Amino acid sequence: MYKYNFKEFFQFEFIKYLFIGLVNTIFGYSVYSIFIYIGLNYSIALMMATTIGVIFNYNTYRSFLFNKRGERKAFIKFLSGYVMVYFVNLLLLGYLNLLFNEYISQMICIPPVVIFNWIIFKYWVFK
Repeated sequence: MYKYNFKEFFQFEFIKYLFIGLVNTIFGYSVYSIFIYIGLNYSIALMMATTIGVIFNYNTYRSFLFNKRGERKAFIKFLSGYVMVYFVNLLLLGYLNLLFNEYISQMICIPPVVIFNWIIFKYWVFK
């Protein structure tokens, strides 16, 4: 009988990315939802959630996924990457808000933004 090894499962980089991304996404979506709930415009709510999440997300991706030490250059790339991610998310969100409410629209944005994030982080920020 094969004994499942939890450590081996999380040695796969993309699986770790999804797990860490799930934690970061829950955090970011919660912050975004709170700002929407208190009445902020979706673009401001997204900007504030992104800003608050940058430090948290940088540390989780850097430490647990890409095993990089605190490099200033990587952090600047990370910030630049998040600016790109923010604008892609904002563009999708603006369109989807015509069809759905702000909560559902942001949920729909998550999968394409996750893929875009992975590409930027893997091949540019933490290469």
